[in-house]
This record gives sequence, structure tokens and C-alpha cells, in this order.
Amino acid sequence: MASPSDDKGCVIVSGGTYGIGRDITLLLAARGWPVVAFGLEARQISSEAENAIPSLRREAEAAGLDITLLEADVSSEADVAGVMEAALKAYGRVGALVNNAAIGPLGTIIDTPPDLWDRIMAVNLRGPYLTSRAVIPHMAEAGGG
Repeated sequence: MASPSDDKGCVIVSGGTYGIGRDITLLLAARGWPVVAFGLEARQISSEAENAIPSLRREAEAAGLDITLLEADVSSEADVAGVMEAALKAYGRVGALVNNAAIGPLGTIIDTPPDLWDRIMAVNLRGPYLTSRAVIPHMAEAGGG
């Protein structure tokens, strides 16, 4: 893994405020990477994540970690654009993206209503598409990531 001294910019972590994403955020920051992590504060399907940003912010500040935390929906083009704008404003460039945000159904195909299926597809497929679509042009312009 490249190190932050390579001046590759910050790392954006979707779903980076809870669970595995939270651990990824903390690990990258502990290794010296500036991190922009985002997620939703309201409880989501098949997740216990709720109001995770304040406790993560306190932990990061206590440890002196360089983490920017944002509430944003990975399935919203406008929210993803806002995350990208915040990352570029704070750090000048984005050097890496971790597409971590995901949700899952709580039942079978028979008891999963179409609106729930649509939300799962929006987060799990549209989300990585939107974040990659936002980040890749900046990485390419900067010569890589």
C-alpha cells in the first residue's frame, strides 16, 4: 500500500462511519492518510448503524486523526458531488476511494418488496457507480490514484 508521503491526496470511504467502514476509516487515518468518510445517521435496512458520526468524530479527535466526517447518501448524485467537493476543498485531491457502503435484505425474494429491492440496488450498485464516476476523472487528471 502506498503511504501518505506519496502525496496522493485523501481517501474517500463510503459507508465509512459505521461497522467495517468505520474500521477502514480509522485504520487508514491511523496510518497517516487524510480520510473523508461518509454515511447516513438514520438507521438503514439490515443495519444497526444510527447516529454513528458523533462518536466517531470524538474518537478521531481524541486520537488526533485527520478524518472529515459527512452525512451523505451514496445513492444520491448530489450527495456524492457534495462529498467530492468537500474532499477537494479540504485536501486538494483524492488519491483513493473505498466503496464500502452496502445494505442487504432481511428476507427472501418472496418477502422482499420491490421498493426495498430498489433501495438495495440504489445503495449497492448505483452508489459505487456514482462515487467512482465522481472520483476517477480527478484521479486521472492528477496522474493516478
